[in-house]
Amino acid sequence: MSKVVSFKLSDEEYEALAALQSEGEVSPSITAKRIVKDALGLPVTGLSTPVDSQIDERIQQAIAPLKTQIEELSRYVTTLGEQAA
Repeated sequence: MSKVVSFKLSDEEYEALAALQSEGEVSPSITAKRIVKDALGLPVTGLSTPVDSQIDERIQQAIAPLKTQIEELSRYVTTLGEQAA
């Protein structure tokens, strides 16, 4: 059985984590998992597979248009708020 561990990082901490990202680590979560496992003295092999990378890439491609729409809506709402003021 596995457990989820979640915590927030400051922008500076996030950038430091991103700088430690190895080739094939497609997300900061995978990088953080590798670093924690290494610090605990546990084996760090097999954290990401090519299939994981393909799935992550497909998800990113699928949500890219949604991100664009959200950004456009956010700008529109900001403009409406400015006009109302």
